[in-house]
Amino acid sequence: MCKSVELGKIIINMCLENQYELNTSKLQKLLYFMQKLHLKKYNTPLFPENIIAWVCGPAIDEIHKYFFQYHLGFSKENRQPEKLAILDAEKPIICHVLSEYGTKSPMEMIQLSKLEPSWKQIWDDGNGNGKIIPIELLQES
Repeated sequence: MCKSVELGKIIINMCLENQYELNTSKLQKLLYFMQKLHLKKYNTPLFPENIIAWVCGPAIDEIHKYFFQYHLGFSKENRQPEKLAILDAEKPIICHVLSEYGTKSPMEMIQLSKLEPSWKQIWDDGNGNGKIIPIELLQES
């Protein structure tokens, strides 16, 4: 299973516990900000999957496909039952991003993510639609 999907399950459970509004799009944005923070703090990616530029902002294809049925939103019935563990270095990253962005709506997350220099540079008025946002750009922004 993809590391981003495994992390996604943990984030889903944490958001549901905190009663944060969450759908697949917001999950992708949260992972984008977590990836960026992890790169800045540890100079290594949190997960290996690519982040790409889509019209709705940064996206992770594996998350989109795996959690597509929740594009309208997750509910407490969608709690992920698997026991998953995260590394000690990952928990502060996840908690920090959730404390900063957890209460934001999915639409607010789209708007915030579209302000990101790495997305803007690759998006380039639609010319970069579907293109990978390089790790180097995430580290710089």
